[in-house]
Amino acid sequence: MTGVDRMDEFAKHPVFDASLLDELAALGQPGEPDIRVRLFKLYRESLGKSLTALEDAVRRGDTQAAGRVAHGMKSATQNVGGTRLSKRFAFVEEVARSDRLAEAIEQLAMIREDARQLLAVLDRQVAQLAGSSRGAKDG
Repeated sequence: MTGVDRMDEFAKHPVFDASLLDELAALGQPGEPDIRVRLFKLYRESLGKSLTALEDAVRRGDTQAAGRVAHGMKSATQNVGGTRLSKRFAFVEEVARSDRLAEAIEQLAMIREDARQLLAVLDRQVAQLAGSSRGAKDG
């Protein structure tokens, strides 16, 4: 199955899996700032550099670098609830390890678009969580 064939397979997954929010909240400590805000902000900070590194590796045909970056971003993205984007990173990791990296080139634009959508959702979550924690302190 090529990258083009998989595009519809990826699209069936949600950009963001909100069911993860409660699991992430449980990792925090009472009285401490919401851990989800910190996690989402850290993810935002790392994503841009990682996407650039992935694109560069794919375009150079560097299977090791592409596989390494894709593997790390697959896990990090899944940890913030980015189901669709995580699946795309998993595909890039798979083709890199199978020495079929050319198949990943056609996914790069979709990865960028899914990343943009996921960051928009995470930004809304951060604003909402920050607002609710201020409301709780005011109450």
